[in-house]
Amino acid sequence: VKHPRSTVYHLSAWRKIAVRNYGAVDRSIVCMDGDRIAGLVPLLRVQRFGGGNYLTSGIFGAYDGILADSAQVRDLLIDETVRIAGRDASSFAVIKDYAEGEYPGFVTNHDYVTYVLDLTGGRDAAWKRLQCNTRNHVRKGQKTGVTCDIGTGKLADFLRIYAVNIRDLGTPFPGAGFFEDLIREFNDHAAIVTVSHGQKALGAGLLLDFKDTMYIPFSATLK
Repeated sequence: VKHPRSTVYHLSAWRKIAVRNYGAVDRSIVCMDGDRIAGLVPLLRVQRFGGGNYLTSGIFGAYDGILADSAQVRDLLIDETVRIAGRDASSFAVIKDYAEGEYPGFVTNHDYVTYVLDLTGGRDAAWKRLQCNTRNHVRKGQKTGVTCDIGTGKLADFLRIYAVNIRDLGTPFPGAGFFEDLIREFNDHAAIVTVSHGQKALGAGLLLDFKDTMYIPFSATLK
């Protein structure tokens, strides 16, 4: 986790959760240089719908690519990933990373994007970095009495909103047990943010903090 490119998704908690909740098999690889870790790749073997399996570096919207001290170590980890995929008769292997051009033989998928907001300088500075339309929407919401709350006591609201949203997208709901397990694993580093009007929650997100970054891996709003 000390590697400059490490993210919250490199933490072993994610693989523990995947094993317990999805029956995944941990195939993570660590490259050692004496007593020192020179590189690693989080890796899970996951069953495919309809049969077979594939390897992935993380479940859901992870950013957990290979961490390596050198290109040589990176290439060794890629070769080992391919070897394990062949041994496990996996259909394919997925490495989820925001860096391009570092995985020879892999095809880059540009279907997904990540939004990053710089929070340096405090609340006022971050507010000014938002687009004008976004700031206007926030002000309008505040004028109508919309409020925001952060804590872990609103898990039920988050689950209700997220379940409706994910159903409308035609995607299977992970289940309450998955999110309860996630909050237990991350403990003080996890929180639920809810946006409400009166007693009704209109939107919610699950927050995870790691190093100097706050992540929002799951969020949803009511239509």
